[in-house]
Amino acid sequence: MAVIRSFCSAFSIRLGSIIVGAVCLMQAVAMEVACLVGLQDVHMVSQNLNEFMFERDFLFASSFLNSIKKNPEPFLVGTLIILLVYSFSCILLIVGALKLNVWLVVPFVAVEFLRLCANLAILVAGMLILKKNSLDLGPLMGGSCGGGFFMLLMIYLWTCPLSLAQELLRRRREDRPKGSPVRVLNGAALTDATALEAKLWRHTTHVTQYPYVSQYPSYRGYPIYIE
Repeated sequence: MAVIRSFCSAFSIRLGSIIVGAVCLMQAVAMEVACLVGLQDVHMVSQNLNEFMFERDFLFASSFLNSIKKNPEPFLVGTLIILLVYSFSCILLIVGALKLNVWLVVPFVAVEFLRLCANLAILVAGMLILKKNSLDLGPLMGGSCGGGFFMLLMIYLWTCPLSLAQELLRRRREDRPKGSPVRVLNGAALTDATALEAKLWRHTTHVTQYPYVSQYPSYRGYPIYIE
């Protein structure tokens, strides 16, 4: 069963997955540009990190940040490679949503789950470091609330392609077995691909009556649809 039925209560999970893929792709491209800029001037990155760490206690992250400060290039290259893989998964998600191919959607779902885990770990570590270096509870409370809402937003965005993958897998299981009689609509035979697509559009009527979403009298009134 799909986690959500619509995206932001206004769009289908198919269109929502395309939007999520585009937004995540833009985020990845922006970070890739930042990594490329950093690789052009590694000394600047090291100097800025040194100023940021001055008279601050980073607890368990101190050794890791010190190693980056000494030689930022391997970290920037590794981050750039990870971002390229993530960008490729975003492109696969967009193509998979357009073509209704579950195997193109699954890579993004897996990679985004790992990203959520990494973001959660960074958020927890950041709050511990902020608590250690700040005597005021205001920044800590603001960071906790802001980070919590950010994580909720990221999880909600992730559930959209997850729901699309679940729906596509369910439709594949419900697909008729091979060798069954071919259904005919208005004298034209429905191919396997067309029949599967038509089943994805179906809500309360049979495929032989309204095989495509555009043929519904008022299809946006239905609670579940993939367009």
